[in-house]
Amino acid sequence: MKPAIVKEKFALGELTTFALPAVAACFAEVTTLNELNQCLDYAENRQLEVVVMGEGSNLVFMGDYPGMVIKVSLKGIQVEGRSLRVAAGENWHETVTWALSQGLYGLENLSYIPGTAGAAPVQNIGAYGVELAQYLEWVRVLDRTTGKIQELDKKACEPGYRDSIFKGKDRDRFVIIELSLGLTRQFEPILVYDSLREELDRKNIVESSLTAMAMSQLIGSIRQRKLPDPSITGNAGSFFKNPVIDEQYQQILIARYPAMQMIPQGKAEYKVSAAWLIENAGLKGLTIGQVGVSEKHSLVLVNHGAGSARDLAELLKKVTGSVNDLFGIELEPEPRMINCLD
Repeated sequence: MKPAIVKEKFALGELTTFALPAVAACFAEVTTLNELNQCLDYAENRQLEVVVMGEGSNLVFMGDYPGMVIKVSLKGIQVEGRSLRVAAGENWHETVTWALSQGLYGLENLSYIPGTAGAAPVQNIGAYGVELAQYLEWVRVLDRTTGKIQELDKKACEPGYRDSIFKGKDRDRFVIIELSLGLTRQFEPILVYDSLREELDRKNIVESSLTAMAMSQLIGSIRQRKLPDPSITGNAGSFFKNPVIDEQYQQILIARYPAMQMIPQGKAEYKVSAAWLIENAGLKGLTIGQVGVSEKHSLVLVNHGAGSARDLAELLKKVTGSVNDLFGIELEPEPRMINCLD
């Protein structure tokens, strides 16, 4: 029997921030564990594949989806000592702001990242020198293979650079329902990125007087200035991971391109700015059809309003091909892409 919340032939465009047109065979928004189980059972009985989503900020449908899309909107947030427990459907930035209001610090540099709390461990979200994994304690999940709820500690989640088991080997096995973050009562600003210190100077803020809330607002100012607003221009934030290269190749590249932006990663590895690669390949502002590379930030691909999956596929081919031809580096998309075109 079909649950009442399940809708058929559901348009997904407005549910993803990149806003490409797509239709799901079935869709449901769940606000309770019972609803989640009902929808998963219905999909299994009909032999439908399932995609679980939050606010759609890191998910791109490259065409109609013949399975079921489940939007997880579980709510709830509480403090236990220095731990913040938050349900998967809570908005991420609102979670950060609420934590600050409770005197819990550490997440300031992750302010204004779009999406839900449940999506944060999937990507191991990171920005301005901070990653979620630094504070992640555990993730509570529904295991679709057993139907049971279990807790995975940080090690079991295998967080990596914009990666985890939820995006990799166990991508469709677990549904995240809650997570716990171990925070601190002592605010210590992390200002390892030059852009943060430049913003302090821009706003005439002395580091010693910087508060956690001011730090969060500082991040917001930078993001607003550098990144297009997805509520105005469709985008999925940073579309490519910053590639990591070994020291030997780093030496070759830096000899050829002294201005290339790189950050040491330890173990003789370097993270290369994907934005620098794209911009110096002459691709900033490039548009194919109604999809293009943002004029504000070359790491962001944008939908100018009527973009199609075909437009995006052609743009990806052009960007990744040009960067690889020029620098010998392969760019890897950061969002999860469903039904990629051939």
